[in-house]
Amino acid sequence: GVTGDFGYTWNSGTGAPAANEYDLFSVLLHELTHALGFLSLIEPNGTGATGKKIDTYSQFDKHLEKAGPPVARLVTHKYPRYTAAVADLTGGKVRFAGTATTAKWLALGNAGNADIYAPNPFENGSSISHWGPGVPAAAVMHPTVTTGVQLRTYHALEYAVLKDLSYDLMVPAAFTSGGNPPVLITILGLPILVPGPRVPVR
Repeated sequence: GVTGDFGYTWNSGTGAPAANEYDLFSVLLHELTHALGFLSLIEPNGTGATGKKIDTYSQFDKHLEKAGPPVARLVTHKYPRYTAAVADLTGGKVRFAGTATTAKWLALGNAGNADIYAPNPFENGSSISHWGPGVPAAAVMHPTVTTGVQLRTYHALEYAVLKDLSYDLMVPAAFTSGGNPPVLITILGLPILVPGPRVPVR
């Protein structure tokens, strides 16, 4: 579950947050996206959830690579284990190399693959589970949020990550002509809000 810390000043309404308020919707969307799989199970020493030789990693982990040289996946697929150096988890060397995400990253005019948060030293709970500084600030999955900021719709890269994690994303046809569809409709498909046929997210 998600536990809210109400020791902060929250904007819990539908309008924009004031300069001194954290936007509750934005934070809940961020945490929900972790629950959907935008999350690494890699520990600071490279082990996964069990610490065994053949270990348990997330689907997200299987799309991670070190920036190189040489470029290489961090986790093997068939018999999951961490194959990079521990030092590759820090110093900004991690990228997300999912097929859909890479295609979107390149379409946005970038080279290589999307930047993943990998500070030195490793930060438990934040490292490898968020975007790095190379990803636009409008994205939801950065490691921190500041007061007065509203991030209530996914960036195109985040839709791509969800596709790489095997989600079949659909949006109401009314939103396909342009603009960002409301994220709750996109993820939960609430037809009561916008009736009509659904079409795949491209």
